[in-house]
Amino acid sequence: MDKYRLIEYLQDILYLERTCYEEERILDNLKQQRYAYFNPELKAKEKYNYSYSDNQGFWIGEYLMWAFGISGLPIIILLCIYFVKSNSPSGVAKDRFGYLIAAICIAVLAIVIVIAKTRDELKKEQANNERIKKNNQKIQESNNSFKEQCFTIGNRISQEHDSIERQYKKTCDLLSDYYSTGIIYYKYRDFACIASILEYIESGRAKDLSDAYNLLEEEMRYNNIITKLDTIIAHLNQISMNQLYLYNAISQANRNINNMNNTILNSAKRINAQLERQNDNLESIRYVQEKDSRNLQLIRNLTFYNTFY
Repeated sequence: MDKYRLIEYLQDILYLERTCYEEERILDNLKQQRYAYFNPELKAKEKYNYSYSDNQGFWIGEYLMWAFGISGLPIIILLCIYFVKSNSPSGVAKDRFGYLIAAICIAVLAIVIVIAKTRDELKKEQANNERIKKNNQKIQESNNSFKEQCFTIGNRISQEHDSIERQYKKTCDLLSDYYSTGIIYYKYRDFACIASILEYIESGRAKDLSDAYNLLEEEMRYNNIITKLDTIIAHLNQISMNQLYLYNAISQANRNINNMNNTILNSAKRINAQLERQNDNLESIRYVQEKDSRNLQLIRNLTFYNTFY
């Protein structure tokens, strides 16, 4: 295979690796969004707690107040009559009756005051309960509406997810077919290595795959490049000098990921707001059509590459 064909082959694989990376992360984001919208209690407002008091206490207080008030008055009158008509010559006895009457009056008055105050507190509590009950009803209605909206958005996101998931499987299968030609040694069949190999050959630092493999091993041995994808993603800006092709590929993929997820979520929200119909085309269809069109060309290229091995 001449250098031109080798570069074209490596470009195809790099595109497929980037697309797999891209679609895998789009799916991860959609899964998280779908979970959040299918579990709206994570987002719903919490209802206020009722502050119930036993209404029986209110009525008991009312009854006791009137009972003490009505019964206390005749008792006081009877005691006064008894005091006046008493034949006891002892002034001490009369004084005792006077103290007793005063004590009873004070006790009755205190009980009436306490019960009246309790009644007022119970009335306030009852009014507060009614206010909280109305607020809870409003919040419950809002929560129910919110849940319906969440399920509408969640269903749309789920449809988009399933569409891209099917495309992701096709992309992975096509990438596997490319590697199965045997052109690339199995040790270097990953996103980071392919980007570096292509960069070496296109820049002239390597003439063929053998030179590229040797240069790649040397760079890894001296820690000039990073090949572990998780580390690369965490320190993306650090590879912009020594791994420019990989840096550009991941940066482009990240932009596509953000654009795709934002487009899908905004579309789902527009449907919820009835700005679009539920059966309108999925946003992922346009994405899938673009990928399918490119994949058709890759499949034709693959037929040619298979003639070499």
